[in-house]
Amino acid sequence: MARPIGISRRQKANTFEGVVGTLVARYRIRKGFSQAALADQLCCDISYISQLERGLINPSLRRILEIAHALGMDAATLIRKVSHEFERTEPKRLKH
Repeated sequence: MARPIGISRRQKANTFEGVVGTLVARYRIRKGFSQAALADQLCCDISYISQLERGLINPSLRRILEIAHALGMDAATLIRKVSHEFERTEPKRLKH
């Protein structure tokens, strides 16, 4: 199955960090931003965005606020979406 440009095959979508990364990538692409453009808006390195989207790092609350603003949404909306998506993955996380 084809994947959208910018979505890593190495995403960890079954962890909290993975859900955050998946949603950041999804909304970044919807806004038409490259990883470099988002990194510029957040004043961070592109490697941070790459690691974030692959679920390798857990962003701070301050960074979540900045990411939400850069993606044109309020932080509460982003956090709600992360919470909803994370709850949806719970059965997958419990299976071994």
